[in-house]
Order: sequence, then C-alpha cells, then structure tokens
Amino acid sequence: MRFFALLMATLLLWACTAVRPVLMDWMLVDGDRNTARLTLAIMWNPQHDKPDIDVFQAQLQAAEKCRAWGFQNAEQIGDMETLCTRKSSGMLGLCIRREARLHFQCLNGPSGG
Repeated sequence: MRFFALLMATLLLWACTAVRPVLMDWMLVDGDRNTARLTLAIMWNPQHDKPDIDVFQAQLQAAEKCRAWGFQNAEQIGDMETLCTRKSSGMLGLCIRREARLHFQCLNGPSGG
C-alpha cells in the first residue's frame, strides 16, 4: 500500500511538472502603418510549455491587421526568430520566458505599396 501511494505521488508530481504542448495565440508586439510592417509574437515558459507554433495563424492575423490599415494582404519577411527574454534569478539562470517572433510586410496598400 505504501509503495502504491509513493508511486501515485510520483506520477502526480511528474504530470504537474512535465513539459506539455500548448496552442498559443500570436499577438501584435510592434507595428507601423507608415512603413506597413508589423511583428507578431508568442511567449511561453519553456520549463512548463512546448508551444504548438501555428505560422498559418500568424499569417492570417497579420493579413487581418494589414487590411485594417487599408492594405490587401501581408507577406512574411525572413525566418522566425526565437530568443530567451527572461532568465531565472537562481544560479542556473534557466530560461523562464521564451519568445518566437515573425515579421510581416503589408502589401498592395492605398499608395500601391
């Protein structure tokens, strides 16, 4: 009985701390209508989450923002960037916030851009 209780406690602890896949929404972190450029990002704690990164969702969201600015569509510029934006204060300095960024250019706007 004691072994069973220890096993259950261990499994519960593992389940609570295991890295799990998470679907995350992109958010606008930078944008300039004059240059017709915008940046979308997702942020997560790599100690707990493994993001399910949906680039197609980012493309749709960027196109929607560009249309709101008077453009017809958006095109991704360059590759996705990933970086650690916050580390723990402990001796190990583990990354506790990671960020993925995508940059977009709005196309076919009022000025022909």
